[in-house]
Amino acid sequence: MLARKCVFIFGLILVGFSACQKEESGMDSGTITGYDFRKCMCCGGWFVEIGDSTWRFDQLPEGSTLELDPFDMPVAVWLSWEKKDPQCLGDEIVVDQITKRE
Repeated sequence: MLARKCVFIFGLILVGFSACQKEESGMDSGTITGYDFRKCMCCGGWFVEIGDSTWRFDQLPEGSTLELDPFDMPVAVWLSWEKKDPQCLGDEIVVDQITKRE
């Protein structure tokens, strides 16, 4: 009986630790690495690394409280996004949601 209680308590602890993960449901982990200071018609915005790819977005979503300083990078974030259509340089995305990753 004591063994069953210990297994049950251990199971609850494991579930509790897995629930403490910071990952936002449906959001990707990314890192904003800096501002695009290039001078061209399609340049500007922020570079963000998502997985093995580097993308660029030009504005934060409406209602976002994230503040970006081009000289205070990198910033770890959770974000939901999609490829921008139409594309100019091929690396543009639209960020739907974004929060700072702690």
